This record gives sequence, C-alpha cells and structure tokens, in this order.
Amino acid sequence: MEIKEFWKSWKNKSKIEKIAIESIYRAVDFLFESIPKEKIISVYIKGSFVTREMTRKSDVDILPILDNRKTMQKLKTIRNKNKDMLKPSELLPMSYTEFKQKNRSWGRADTFLRDLEHHAWIYGKKLSNLDYPMRKWVEMFEEDFIIL
Repeated sequence: MEIKEFWKSWKNKSKIEKIAIESIYRAVDFLFESIPKEKIISVYIKGSFVTREMTRKSDVDILPILDNRKTMQKLKTIRNKNKDMLKPSELLPMSYTEFKQKNRSWGRADTFLRDLEHHAWIYGKKLSNLDYPMRKWVEMFEEDFIIL
C-alpha cells in the first residue's frame, strides 16, 4: 500500500498531530486488510487534520471512496466493530456509484465534491468535481437547511 503522506513535510508536529498520524496508518492498514484494493477508488482526508487545526477533541476524517454501496456497507459493519482501535481516526466510507448519479436524493456526494479542493488526497484515483454531476449551490443550500 502506497499512500501520499502529505504530513511528512510538516515541521514542528504537535503531540496531537503525531497521535493522529499514527492513527491514520492504523486506519489505512485496517482499510486495506478489510477491503480488496481493487474495490477502493480513492481515499481522502478532510477537516482539522488537513488544516493543522486539531484540538484534543478532534478526530481525523478519512473518506474511502469505494466501488459500490455493498462494499461501503461491508466496511461500515467491520468499522463499527473496531471504532475504538481506529481513534482518533474515523473511516467514513462513500460509494463511488453515488458520485456518478445525476439525480441524487441525498447530498453527501455533492458536499464532498463541493469542498474537494479542501480535502487531501492520499490514495487511488484523484477525483475532480468537474467529472461528476453536482447540484447547484442554491439547491444544496436549500436541502441542507430545510426546517421541519
């Protein structure tokens, strides 16, 4: 498994960052032990780890993009039994088939693609938000803020 370790160039890593990095290696190893490589399209990290704004309460959001919903569900089931071992990292799998759908009823892929430039790519195919259908900003905003 060869991953892009963007954090290797960081100077003066904090204790929190060092712990997070160790957990990333554990989580990525866990991912590759649980799911065949050919079913993993790409892997991204997002959030405070990427921006170097972690606190003691922060987690590391690792987003494996998997080939389909069945693989995604398999990983979620395995992950749920091993959450404590992965901390502070969290594996938050997504299905690649959701990215290709033109009419999504759920906006997680849109949100991921909208913020893609702020996520750090570490493995597999590097995605471009131009390659996938995406709702307009106003549509995402309206759906995200519907008050029931």
